[in-house]
Amino acid sequence: MNTKAILYCVMLALLINSCTSKKPIVNPQQILQSSTVFWHYKLKYVRLYEDYDAIDNQAKQLTKETFLRQLLTGHYLPLRLESADSTALYQLYPLPAKVDPSLKALLQQWAGDEYHYYQAEGKPLPDYQFVDMNGNVYSPKTMAGKTLVLKCWFVHCVACIAEMPALNALKQRYKNRSDIEFVSLCLDSKDKVAAFLKKTKFDYATVANQTTYLEGRLKIGSYPMHFVVNKQGLVVKQVDRYQGVVYTLNKMK
Repeated sequence: MNTKAILYCVMLALLINSCTSKKPIVNPQQILQSSTVFWHYKLKYVRLYEDYDAIDNQAKQLTKETFLRQLLTGHYLPLRLESADSTALYQLYPLPAKVDPSLKALLQQWAGDEYHYYQAEGKPLPDYQFVDMNGNVYSPKTMAGKTLVLKCWFVHCVACIAEMPALNALKQRYKNRSDIEFVSLCLDSKDKVAAFLKKTKFDYATVANQTTYLEGRLKIGSYPMHFVVNKQGLVVKQVDRYQGVVYTLNKMK
């Protein structure tokens, strides 16, 4: 074995030892107590819209796709480990044989959503021509050279409404950026949207009657949903939490 090969093996061994010595941020037995506890853990510590590293239960490094596909099996918990820097580190933690079936089902459903979001990255946004409440047109032609930030929602969605102040603040932050457009696509009719906007401040340009596009073309089944589309018309991020939009735009500066 030559010197380079020996050095590589030593470095790999050090990496594996470093990974296996990392402590979980939350004890996995605690996380697996119930679906509610898992969901609180996920909301607080699991942010797969951010950059992260992933390893299996033997500390072997995984690609993002492999990591997500393994989560899809319903056999693993995404266990967040302590990391030396700001990049998150997740490990596949094997679920006990007697884990609550409802928790396993929840994990699989969530993993399926995350994998779907991941698959959207790098693909063109399906062909569109949106006309907002003020008659402005948004299409691949008018959006050429611009970043398009989309929010998908409906007027009776409590979670959709709760995040609107944060989205208003986000739009305000980029008010001097003519190369970024903030547009919302709503399932409801123009009359319902107009009545809603009279009572609730929402600064995104809003397009009504988008059920066919959202459910037929984008295959959205839960709301709110967000997309960040780059200047080349490709999806950079699909995410169900507005924090993912904030994170993505910060990275795109």
